[in-house]
Amino acid sequence: MTENNTQAVSLQRIVSQLAGNDHIEFEENCGSLFAVVDSKNIISLLTLLRDTPSTHFDMLVDIVGIDSLSLTPITANRFQIVYVLTSTDLGHRICIKVHLPSDTPEIPSVSSVFAVANWLEREVFDQFGIVFQGHPNLKRLLNFQGFAGHPLRKDFPINGRQAIPESEDLLDEMKIKLGKLGKPIESIKIGECGNTLEKETSNDSDPFIVNLGPAHPIVHGILRLLLAVEGETIIAAVPELGYLHRGAEKNCEAGNYHQVIPYTDRMNYASPMMNNIGYCKAVEKMLGIIISEHDMILRVLFCELGRIMDHLLCLGPHLVDLGALTPFWFLFQIREKIYDIMEKYSGARLTYSCVRIGSFPFPLYEGFTDEVESVLKDLAGAIDDVRRLVERNRIFYDRCCNVGAITPHDAIRNGFTGPCLRATGLEYDLRKNKPYYLYETFDFSVVVGTNGDTYDRFFVRVYEMIESVKIIRQAITRIKAMPPDSSVAEGAKKSKGFKKIAPPAGAIYDSTEAANGELGFFIISDGSPKPYRIKVRSPSLCNYSAIESMVEGTMIADLVSIIGSLNVIGGEIDR
Repeated sequence: MTENNTQAVSLQRIVSQLAGNDHIEFEENCGSLFAVVDSKNIISLLTLLRDTPSTHFDMLVDIVGIDSLSLTPITANRFQIVYVLTSTDLGHRICIKVHLPSDTPEIPSVSSVFAVANWLEREVFDQFGIVFQGHPNLKRLLNFQGFAGHPLRKDFPINGRQAIPESEDLLDEMKIKLGKLGKPIESIKIGECGNTLEKETSNDSDPFIVNLGPAHPIVHGILRLLLAVEGETIIAAVPELGYLHRGAEKNCEAGNYHQVIPYTDRMNYASPMMNNIGYCKAVEKMLGIIISEHDMILRVLFCELGRIMDHLLCLGPHLVDLGALTPFWFLFQIREKIYDIMEKYSGARLTYSCVRIGSFPFPLYEGFTDEVESVLKDLAGAIDDVRRLVERNRIFYDRCCNVGAITPHDAIRNGFTGPCLRATGLEYDLRKNKPYYLYETFDFSVVVGTNGDTYDRFFVRVYEMIESVKIIRQAITRIKAMPPDSSVAEGAKKSKGFKKIAPPAGAIYDSTEAANGELGFFIISDGSPKPYRIKVRSPSLCNYSAIESMVEGTMIADLVSIIGSLNVIGGEIDR
């Protein structure tokens, strides 16, 4: 019995004992453990799993909605909900599966157990029409409120696009928030010019309503925030998503497994190859493919280059938001040089799609490692320059220190991962906690902060780039010592057979440590060459889910600093 199987059996026993039910069904597929439970027990079970020391599933990683309409055998329980749970300190993971009937797909909300469930449940409601009883604000998350139907149901046509007749005013949520604060707005109307909100009365006691975004540089994507302010202080905030929602997960169901790869590029376009690699890794796990050591090292190298590219795109514009333009140029010069390398390798400058399930499409070009080493040398100088300019800069310190601070406990409840979580002081990094691609053989440190504020989120990324440089240099040394890997060339020759990939029927969840945190793929195969369901665990969505509590009580200038430090990517949130 393997170590993974031993852990799964032990976990099954503990979960059965906690639930007081020996009849819980357990399934295991490609290392993913599923426990099938009754919907009426979901709140008590998740609470037990979170609070019991022997399990301590303190993080809700994702909630996955599934329509089983086209799966065989067909049963009366058409819908499924899967809760992906992980323990940040014990390291184990489990998927809790619940079957729901076709006619009344309802289940109690677990937003009181895990705060991040608020948005995750809204997404499932939006896409599948599954009702979460007791949810504090059950409304669509990505599609507009007047959308007819639920797009990820199997009987919804893939070409069922709908025009958006008008934008949402968000006043339903804002009025509730202000009412709880004892500051009701007597009369607000939408102004005749765009989305400008105007008060019908001149009552000075009413808060002033500010519409921020979706087309504004400081929201770092196509995001929108409706703010109620008193002076410069934000007393209530209502976020809106979905302006970049393209139905990527629906489109993934229409092509074969390799045709999904270009969609992953367009989620986080700041580090696209990390998305390609994360997806291919999940499919390879379903297929039982173990890639060569050469390819593992090469994927590590590309992932760390992607991490640097992503962090540079976060830090440079963040500094511009705060009024510091000079450091932006120092950082973006390096990013452009990395783009040059990626363009020479992949043939594309922004979205690469040059990873294949099981390999790479072509080998490294001559001089690749020399060019990477040159960029790393330039990066070290740029980091030193930026640190000297801002690390002890009084203005930067005042704009960032103790701004948007979040505790480790609250960060975990809100599903934070990546630099945003590590800035709170929690040393959680999948490269160390759940190592893959031989990361355990590399010498590097996990960078953590202390206060969980904007200052720490900024410098965690700065020092992570330094650690990435160390990893890349080790990878280059190891690649140079290896003979050319034949699997790369063979992957290009066999490209015509890519469409024949058909993983065995089943479901898995697999993840990698992307630049913004845990990037996960929940994949269901029905045994055909097309994926039945692909759910993307977006780190940006979870990291952004706490934005209301983070900005309420701060100033508008603080909001600018907070959003920049979260590094939310619109394409990754909306998909």
